[in-house]
Amino acid sequence: MARYKSEMPMWLKVILYTIMIVFTIGALFCLTVLIYGGFTGMNFVEVLQNWFTPEKIQEAVEKTEETLSMIGII
Repeated sequence: MARYKSEMPMWLKVILYTIMIVFTIGALFCLTVLIYGGFTGMNFVEVLQNWFTPEKIQEAVEKTEETLSMIGII
């Protein structure tokens, strides 16, 4: 009698490995942010804002808000 081998299809393995890799990269990124924040005295959100919100974007947002308020006055 032949033995039945229960093996996952290849497409399912690819999906599962992809999900595992994405979670691993995300976990390493979060760990990096936490370690950097510990050295600099910032919390998680402050580190992310520091890394991903350049000053030029903040200045552009401020100028846009000023322009909108001026338009509202006119």
